[in-house]
Amino acid sequence: MKIVNKSIRTGLLIFACIAAWFLVMKLFGWEDIPQLRFANIIFAIIFSNRLAKSNAHEIEEIGYLRNFNMLLLANGFSIVLSVIGLVFYIKVLDPHMLEVLEEGFFWGSELTVPQIAIGIFLEGLAGSLIIAFTLMQYWKDQKKPVSKPVDMEKY
Repeated sequence: MKIVNKSIRTGLLIFACIAAWFLVMKLFGWEDIPQLRFANIIFAIIFSNRLAKSNAHEIEEIGYLRNFNMLLLANGFSIVLSVIGLVFYIKVLDPHMLEVLEEGFFWGSELTVPQIAIGIFLEGLAGSLIIAFTLMQYWKDQKKPVSKPVDMEKY
């Protein structure tokens, strides 16, 4: 259960940072710059790396696949929350955001909210797989640091 809690907590942190980033973009009027919307991957990388590192150093019984699944769960949870938050934001708070998103998407114009939600969900899943796999390739050989043995002859 601790493993799932760590993943959910990490997913919440990723979502909170992404939501805060989009709020900052809105406050400064940067929502029209599509390149800034891709900066959210930085938050996913930072917190996923933190989770993988803590698993590699703190919990020895977690293997490669379990740690990989934890990263996917954390990122997947943040993706679902982000899509729900975006749909809520477009439908309830700012319908104009749909037009802003249409301008930055590769698929053209006249998109619907479900199309954008599915596109962002699939993009997020692909990014999550890449992030999780890349981080696991780094952390798979990292082990818990071993403390130096005490030299009893000194005492």
